[in-house]
Amino acid sequence: MDITVMSMNLRVHVKRDGVNAWPRRVSSVGEVIREHGPDIIGVQEALVPMMDDLKIFLAGYERVGKGRDGKDQDEHCAIYVCSSVLSIKKSGQFWLSETPSVPSTSWDSACPRICTWVLVSENRVPASQLLILNTHLDHMSQSAREHGAVLIASFLKSFTQEHQCPAILMGDLNSTPDNPVVQFLSGQQNLADNRVKLTDASVINHCQTRAATFHGFSGRTDGETIDYVFLTPDIHPFRFEVDQRQYLGRYPSDHFPVIVGLGID
Repeated sequence: MDITVMSMNLRVHVKRDGVNAWPRRVSSVGEVIREHGPDIIGVQEALVPMMDDLKIFLAGYERVGKGRDGKDQDEHCAIYVCSSVLSIKKSGQFWLSETPSVPSTSWDSACPRICTWVLVSENRVPASQLLILNTHLDHMSQSAREHGAVLIASFLKSFTQEHQCPAILMGDLNSTPDNPVVQFLSGQQNLADNRVKLTDASVINHCQTRAATFHGFSGRTDGETIDYVFLTPDIHPFRFEVDQRQYLGRYPSDHFPVIVGLGID
C-alpha cells in the first residue's frame, strides 16, 4: 500500500495575527490540501470553527479527535482520513500526563497536551491495519516533552504488538533534531530507561541540514525544524517534502506543512 501523509500545525486563530489571522488563510490551507491530495492529514492547533471552515476542502475525509479539554472547546490534534482509500476501525485519544485517560496536565506542562490516534485499514485489503498518531508536545516544559514522548512510544509499542500493525507518528514536537525527544524517538538515546526505534521520514533526503518547518509567517527557510513524521520499520518513505511555498499569495500557516509518501508492507 502506498499512501501520502501530511502533518500541519494550522496556527490557532489569533486576531492579533492581522493579515495572517485564520480567516485570511483558510483558502491557502485548502490549496495545500488540493495540491498534495494526502490520504491522511494530521493537524495541530485546530479549533472547531477552523475545522468547520475547512469542510469545503475536505469532502470525502472523516475526522477523529477531541479537544484538549476532552470536548470541543479547545485545540485539537485532529486526524483526517480519506474514506475512498482507508476505513476507520478504531480511534481514541489520551492526555500526555500522569492520568492519560482524563483531561489533565503534568510535568510543568503549560497547557493540556494530547495524542490522538486512529486505526485504519485499506479499502482494497480490509485485513490490513495501520495505526496513525498525531500529537503536539508542550512548547514550554522540556520535562513535559520528554515524558510525553515516552508515553506516546509506550502506547505505540503496546498497540502495534497487540494488533501486529505498522504505525505512523506525526506532529509538532516543539523539539529540534538535537533535542532528547527527537533523539529518543529515532533510537539514538534512552529516556527514563525506555527505548524505541522509529525512522524519521526525512532521512530519505540524505541532508545533514534539515528543512525548517517553523517560520512565523516570515517564509524564512533557515528557521527551526520542529515538525516530524516518524515511522515503524515496516513503513518505507519514498518522498519527503517540507512545502515552503505560498498559496494564493499567502503562507497557509506559521509552520510549513510536512508531506511524506509512504510504502507500507
